[in-house]
Amino acid sequence: MAVPIVRVGKMRQTASPITGASGRPARTFAIAIVMFAAILAWRFADPNPVSAINSLYVVPIALLAVTLGTRGGMAAAALAMALSVLWAQVQGVSLGLDGYLARGLTLVAVALVVGWQVKARQRSQAEADRWFSISDEMCCVANFDGYFTRVNAAWTECLGYAGDRADGQALLRVRASR
Repeated sequence: MAVPIVRVGKMRQTASPITGASGRPARTFAIAIVMFAAILAWRFADPNPVSAINSLYVVPIALLAVTLGTRGGMAAAALAMALSVLWAQVQGVSLGLDGYLARGLTLVAVALVVGWQVKARQRSQAEADRWFSISDEMCCVANFDGYFTRVNAAWTECLGYAGDRADGQALLRVRASR
């Protein structure tokens, strides 16, 4: 009869999907500003007024909506629209009411949809966290390398050591008996 084997080792840290790889919204904000500047520079460098370079503004808008929520996305959409208007005025390009309206609505739609999706994801995660923490059964989350990234309090009751020791630090390998 085989007994479960528990091995404790070092855990790899994972990045937050909300704040980006660094976990710092300020860095994500700086990256978005650089993206806005690069897109604007490219827009000024391209003499073709109908090229779709302005559509690239959706990337930093989505990045800020993911990091800062709907308000961050809306602020980014307003900045993108202002940069589009600036380009049109400096280049003497007449976009017309339809052109401005289409651009503005598209940018706002991206900000709203991404922001709403992030909020829905956060609500779902909060509910999953609640169920995870109140469960009497041993629950865990592991990454693809086989490292446990999270265990619940039932691990303490069943295995006899504090679950927070495993959470974020331990590699657990359990071999079930047959």
